[in-house]
Amino acid sequence: MPVHFVIKNHGPGPVFLVAEQGKRMDLGPDAVHATYTCGTVWVENRDEKSGALIEFEFYPILRK
Repeated sequence: MPVHFVIKNHGPGPVFLVAEQGKRMDLGPDAVHATYTCGTVWVENRDEKSGALIEFEFYPILRK
C-alpha cells in the first residue's frame, strides 16, 4: 500500500528525491512536492558546498 507524503526543500541548494515506485526528481530551493512511495525514500544533496535541510509530512490513508 502506498504512503503519501509532502517534501519541502528548505536548503540553499537543490536535492534529488527518489521514491520507490514513485517520483525521481530534482527539487530546487524552496520547492514543495507531493508524491507517494511503496518502499524506500531517499534524498541526495546535489550541492556538496552547502548543507541540505528538508521537511517531510506523511499523510495516513483513511479507510472507510
